[in-house]
Amino acid sequence: GIDVVGLGFEGNYDPVDPISCEGITSFDNTAEYLREQYVSTTSEFVAAANSALPGDKIILEPGEYVGSIKIKDVKGTKKNPIMIIGAENHQSIIKDAGTFHLSNSSYIIINQIKIENKFANGINIDDAGTII
Repeated sequence: GIDVVGLGFEGNYDPVDPISCEGITSFDNTAEYLREQYVSTTSEFVAAANSALPGDKIILEPGEYVGSIKIKDVKGTKKNPIMIIGAENHQSIIKDAGTFHLSNSSYIIINQIKIENKFANGINIDDAGTII
């Protein structure tokens, strides 16, 4: 399995059998959010996400966010993660060319976002060559 920390859960994720993610516990249950920012365009979303601080909650209004979303070097904490949350019922949709790319970021929670028509990865998460 893969040890996973920082994307809304902690534990051991088995990519061969993702249904049985035994030991994964969410840190969202005790999270404290300090600020909320509502966004309604792709450029607002990218700007808000790339300037997010621990405890920020970025709320995507219902609608389509088209193109590449690149977020780099954004770090929440276990107590104050950064949440990126879409509108209820997955009405916030990231779609078309490009990818939703999180690079060298940690303690980010992604919730209620629908990914459509992506040519490559729907969501790509990497360490940008940084070993933490």
